[in-house]
Amino acid sequence: MDSEPPSQQVVKAVAREEGLAPNELTLPLYDTINPEALDAIFENRRPNATATAISFEYHGYEIEVAGTTTEDLAVRATAPTTPTTPEVDGDD
Repeated sequence: MDSEPPSQQVVKAVAREEGLAPNELTLPLYDTINPEALDAIFENRRPNATATAISFEYHGYEIEVAGTTTEDLAVRATAPTTPTTPEVDGDD
């Protein structure tokens, strides 16, 4: 996996989904979550430590950061599903 801090991985994952460079995202990550705190959760952990998963919304995406250390993280950015509105039949 990637050994970059989780905060950078999150920004890159969302930028990739948006088709943008990371510096082109209009919402800074720190407006949503403290990047230093996110990074600290996964820094300096032993590889045999219990895996941790954190989920939050950022830039319209559901973000999941899961793993034990920065070297084995999986960062997923999933676009939220838009609920469909049922059609209304006007022949009542």
